[in-house]
Amino acid sequence: MALNKKHIQHTLKVLVLSHSSELSGGAERSMLDLFDEWTSKGLVEPHFILRKPLVGLEKEISKRGWHYTSIHYTNWAQRNPTKRKDSIFLNTKVNSRAIFDIEKIIDKISPDVVMTNTIISPWAALAAYYKKIPHIWFVRELGTDHGHVFEIGRKETFSDIGTLSKMVITNSKMVEKDISQFIDADKITTLYNPFKTDKIKELSAKSVKSPFIYKDSLKLVIIGRISDSKGQDKAADAVGRLINMGYDVELCIIGSPSLKDDDASLKRIIARYNIHDRVHIIGHKNNPLPYISISDIGVMASKAEAFGRVTFEYMILGKPVIGSRSGATPELIKHNYSGRLFELGDSKSLAKNIEPYLKDKKLISRHGKNAKLKAENMMVGENSANKVFKKIKKILNIQNEASSDVINLTHRWLEYPLLAQDFMDEYNQLSLKKVLYRKARARVKYIYVGLNGRLGKWKK
Repeated sequence: MALNKKHIQHTLKVLVLSHSSELSGGAERSMLDLFDEWTSKGLVEPHFILRKPLVGLEKEISKRGWHYTSIHYTNWAQRNPTKRKDSIFLNTKVNSRAIFDIEKIIDKISPDVVMTNTIISPWAALAAYYKKIPHIWFVRELGTDHGHVFEIGRKETFSDIGTLSKMVITNSKMVEKDISQFIDADKITTLYNPFKTDKIKELSAKSVKSPFIYKDSLKLVIIGRISDSKGQDKAADAVGRLINMGYDVELCIIGSPSLKDDDASLKRIIARYNIHDRVHIIGHKNNPLPYISISDIGVMASKAEAFGRVTFEYMILGKPVIGSRSGATPELIKHNYSGRLFELGDSKSLAKNIEPYLKDKKLISRHGKNAKLKAENMMVGENSANKVFKKIKKILNIQNEASSDVINLTHRWLEYPLLAQDFMDEYNQLSLKKVLYRKARARVKYIYVGLNGRLGKWKK
């Protein structure tokens, strides 16, 4: 659908797909923050598509007076993709139906633009493509940072993301640069999420029981799902090294493993150094902010963080961050100014960069103030939510020149799994009818033969 300037002067009606209905994920929380900002200024009227089953996000959406529709769909990227043909077929059927369901939602609410809040679920983008509605894609992941395997490959996935979108919005300059090898750079822009700093400070003031034992220790905190890619084991190893050097340091780990044995390496390191009283694993917390408040330093040890929501929370609460020299972390943290950077996966380097704060604790306050100032400035610059919204309005005023006719045939292909399922359902019903018919026919024949046998004997 071509849009003119007159058409989009009103509040934008936006249809947004979330890849899950969870409230704990960074992508979902960032989505809420962004639409809180835009709706508070009357810029958008959102309608959300949430994945079944509903597990919490829908309550936050309803509380804000926003509308949502929940449907079934899966992803085109998985940590452990299935190889079973029956599962692949069932997923394909579900996702084909999801696209048609989203098309019906588009017909019903007539959005000005469709948005997708994840790289792992393309179904709203495809529905928008077939309906000729402008689409904008939020890329909050690299595609390599969470161990996802893409069905069609990473290069091809990002190429399709670019093809299906009028604008691609990343959450860091690092991600923007990385995906520009697959997507036209003119389509990509970066948006630094509009965090609610007042709310962060309010939640951080909540009272919690401190996990730390030693009064004068340097208190570190690391937050995130426990896995090798998040680096909790490296943080624990660094603490073990520092304890052996005679330093007084503790580490609080907030998070839980998603899969069995994700925490195996972490447990081995704690046992090796015998630092059970120095490393405190307290599991997932719906509100981890108070634990940041009672800590001295935040640690971000992920292999490839696309932005680092947790990093920003450390910063806005005035904590220096010791982060790995990878992903978007160097974009947020300036070495020896608002924190320190260590070599990725190197616990010895991590320990070396914790050591200056043990030797001079005045650095904690100085670097913490610098981190807070950096965080505040990020949200009002060229990559702020308001500046990016102006870019969105501008690109929606541009007439579509590209035609989607070349792949319209694929819309028919989406029906094939549904037709196959209908065929199987009908075949099973026919088969059941045939079985019942044959059984009934055999029973009648048996009775008939039996009767004839008895009648024949009587005649004789």
